[in-house]
Amino acid sequence: MAQTLYDILREYQKEAVNIFLEKKKGIVVLPTGTGKTYVAITAIKELLLERKIDDYIIAVPTLSLALQWEKVMKQQGLKAHAYLSNKGGKSLISSNIFAYPSFEKLVRITKNTKRLFETKTMLVIDEVHHAHKGTKLYNAITQFNAEYILGLSATLSSKEEYPLPTIYKKTYADLKKYIPKVELYEVQVEPDYDFMAVYRELTKTISNSLKKIKMPNLSEAEKRRFYNIYTRSIGRRHTLIATYNKVIRNTIDIVGSLQGKTLIFTLRLESIKALKTEIEKMGKIVIPILSAEDLSKLYNTNWDVIIAAKRLGEGVDLPEVENIVLSSYPSELRTLIQEIGRGMRGSVEKTLVIIAITVKDTYTVNAIEKLAEFLGTNIIPIT
Repeated sequence: MAQTLYDILREYQKEAVNIFLEKKKGIVVLPTGTGKTYVAITAIKELLLERKIDDYIIAVPTLSLALQWEKVMKQQGLKAHAYLSNKGGKSLISSNIFAYPSFEKLVRITKNTKRLFETKTMLVIDEVHHAHKGTKLYNAITQFNAEYILGLSATLSSKEEYPLPTIYKKTYADLKKYIPKVELYEVQVEPDYDFMAVYRELTKTISNSLKKIKMPNLSEAEKRRFYNIYTRSIGRRHTLIATYNKVIRNTIDIVGSLQGKTLIFTLRLESIKALKTEIEKMGKIVIPILSAEDLSKLYNTNWDVIIAAKRLGEGVDLPEVENIVLSSYPSELRTLIQEIGRGMRGSVEKTLVIIAITVKDTYTVNAIEKLAEFLGTNIIPIT
């Protein structure tokens, strides 16, 4: 008998599939790069085989991810039509893979006619952490009258309410025997007085604005005003760290010492340009990810270093890398997990080297400590 996809899944993936088939509705939480997509595809195949569903819909955050799902599902012999627009003969109703806004529109135009819900249609929501209460996506999912609904995510916020319960959860620390070994290094920068003066002032503004936003008697207009101050101050603090000359210099020196394919994450375009210029002087071939088109270059161009900011977000597949350098990054663990997950694909024999630049007495130190805890590893200081 020929092997099925279920037969070749790892044990934790089989556990996730089986629990979902039993529970029928719920969120599977697995780290980036550990095969959430194949959990969903296997569940779809099993339910089709058992005739418990006769159709399925996939909702994803971006069009690029919709096309990625389309490609993988077709490789597995499943019907897959990503909705991009009304052009090309693929209408909203005849497609089955949607970016969130199109999925929300689909639910709106079909819920009254019951057209969508006459069939036994399974729903899969990739990156379901976007569907917290108060969002249009949350509402669309709760209105989708299906017996089987599967959410997928690498991380969920404990502070948010989601439309489905979590039914299966693993971290990198739980899955060490299935993933590459990780070595997490830290280079800590000693900041100068002028840098810290600006940093502390921005941090004070962020803290005070957040307190104002939470005041119960504040008008909506005042809340919006303080929220704008809050977000602008966070952005300025990110820029301060990303463009700090000591962060840039340490990043360049580290990359120059590394062997193998390297992925650098930074928060600002100015940093990407500065890093590219200096790293190319070392004779390395650098591809900055400044647009969606740049991603295609990774598969048909020789390169040594990728430098990226937000273009390598959720669900983006990359060629295998040996090193990740976290030059600058937000404080959220979710973002860090997404970033280092780009390098977690590969053999269990592989060692992924992660080097984080931190600035003493800033949020970056705490962020890397949280990452180490999530990975179940120790931080190795580089002096």
